[in-house]
Amino acid sequence: VLVASTDPAHSLGDALGRRLGPDPRPVPLRGKGKEGAGALWAVELSGARAFSRWLAPRRPSLRTAALRGTYLDEEDVDRLLALSPPGIDEIAALLDLERAAGETGCTEVVVDTAPTAHTLRLLATPEVLAGIAALLAGLQEKHRLLARHFGKAGGAYQPDAVDRALEEIEAEGRSLAALLADPERTRFVWLLLPEALSLAEARDGVAALDAAGIALAEIVVNRVTPPGDLDRERRQEELRVIAETAAALQPLVERLGRL
Repeated sequence: VLVASTDPAHSLGDALGRRLGPDPRPVPLRGKGKEGAGALWAVELSGARAFSRWLAPRRPSLRTAALRGTYLDEEDVDRLLALSPPGIDEIAALLDLERAAGETGCTEVVVDTAPTAHTLRLLATPEVLAGIAALLAGLQEKHRLLARHFGKAGGAYQPDAVDRALEEIEAEGRSLAALLADPERTRFVWLLLPEALSLAEARDGVAALDAAGIALAEIVVNRVTPPGDLDRERRQEELRVIAETAAALQPLVERLGRL
């Protein structure tokens, strides 16, 4: 099992009592009966590093496409490719998960995601990749037209490295979309606190998941005041929010059967 954090403010290492980084590290399993239980790995993904890793093999093709399809000169294009687009940390982190799982040979990945806004950007990765592919296709079309009109081989266009990069990005987007939408391979658990503000955030987040076709496997209400606690007023308020949670998310609760 690989446990991965995509939160820019990582706390996974603190929870496991291990110093972690952007490369997976083994976590020793301690305690009676742990021998032979399997292997546990953990990683705190770096969005900036993951984006650089993703961009490196594609940079020449993106640079060529930009030079062909825009009026930017080489210096401008190089400056543009040196920038990190807004929200790229979450997107690159999701792309980097496959690499981390492959390096460790882990067959199951548990992702500790960032707060709601960050996570929804992460889950929009297939859509972002489709947008990048569409932009790349538009830039490449000018080159294709010129090649057909003025090229050799009777005007037949010969695909090049830019076309291959375009196909690769499109395939990545389709593969991720299929993975996220497959309840047999991806299980999304929503955690919230028994507080009105947390419920309001959960409503928006769960609605976004539903709209994206991503199945919600379970809803967990965390940090509930136990029965018998002296703070009865607080517990009553929490129970009210829990009841409201069930009512607000009733369609999903009925399908899941678990809350």
